Amino acid sequence: MIKKQKQWPVRAFILIVGLVCLVALEGFFGLKGDTLADREKILNESLPAGGGWTISREKELDGFLISAASGQDGKACLAIFEPAGKGGYTLSASVSQDQGEILVTGLQTGESWYDLVWFQGADTEYAEIRYTIAGEEQAPVRYDTSDMEIFCIENPEKEYTLQAVYFDADGNAYES
Repeated sequence: MIKKQKQWPVRAFILIVGLVCLVALEGFFGLKGDTLADREKILNESLPAGGGWTISREKELDGFLISAASGQDGKACLAIFEPAGKGGYTLSASVSQDQGEILVTGLQTGESWYDLVWFQGADTEYAEIRYTIAGEEQAPVRYDTSDMEIFCIENPEKEYTLQAVYFDADGNAYES
């Protein structure tokens, strides 16, 4: 009987040490966001909409990674990953909608604010980004969209509206 009482603390100690080791290994080998596969796993674990996320485009902006992804259920996502030290990244923000819709979000880095725009819905030739500042529509800025890149545009003012219009080869417009 005395033998059994003495074994209980030893077993408890071994169990606690084992749990501590598992937690340490998870932290060491867990998702760091430093690879594309890690960032896809982070999206799959973090976003309620979509699922089966595949990142098709990424762009670096002032140390942040902007990822454009498509989900298995016809959703599209624009995700912002911020640096997390040791070369890793954590998900800081995201927006997702149906793939036929233009995604627009923003990112502040230091003193600068950027508008982030991406469209996965159709093959397009170009996009026009139109700003309205203090009630006055500015001249549209045209971007080539043949490679479906993410647009990162430093915003012109503190208060404004933005409209993104994508055009395909036949002149059909897709608006935000």
